[in-house]
Amino acid sequence: MMAPNLSTEEVPVPLTYRQDVVTQVMKCVRAGESCALIGVSSSGKSNLLRFLTRPDVQRHHLGEEADRFLFLYIDGNSLSEMSEWGVYELCLHRLLQAIDAQRPEMSSPAPHPWEGLVLQMESFYQRAVRSQNRLLGQLYLERCAYTVCEKLGLRLVFLFDEFDGLLAKLDQHFFLNLRALRDNH
Repeated sequence: MMAPNLSTEEVPVPLTYRQDVVTQVMKCVRAGESCALIGVSSSGKSNLLRFLTRPDVQRHHLGEEADRFLFLYIDGNSLSEMSEWGVYELCLHRLLQAIDAQRPEMSSPAPHPWEGLVLQMESFYQRAVRSQNRLLGQLYLERCAYTVCEKLGLRLVFLFDEFDGLLAKLDQHFFLNLRALRDNH
């Protein structure tokens, strides 16, 4: 009898879950370096990536710095289309979701400085979706990354999952663009 495939959100997973791997990944995150998790199918890579998105895990491994990071889980199975534009669209979508979840509580009727920036990023996303243009998707993702990193003072962490099929399909230039995004922010 096979056990059901449960995510780390459905089963209480202790902070020590895969601690050796998580510690290495978080060292890379803190240093602003890229890393890759490689393993056979169904070895728990997706669960590990979802585990990294948990605020308690981030606080455990990054301490007080955790509030300065914004983790984005980018699941290749959620792509609107298998293309560079599809990846840019999904990254923008997840970025807006994460920012919306991070918005400070509005205790006064006066608009919070985040509001204008979030509206601007939502506008970029809508323009990218309407155009379905790879170049515009790339440029709007760059603009949103600039806003998040430079204006809001956060560090972006992209957790790409289920991208095996895209690796062969995407042009090398796509990965150079991601590298430039990292280097610039």
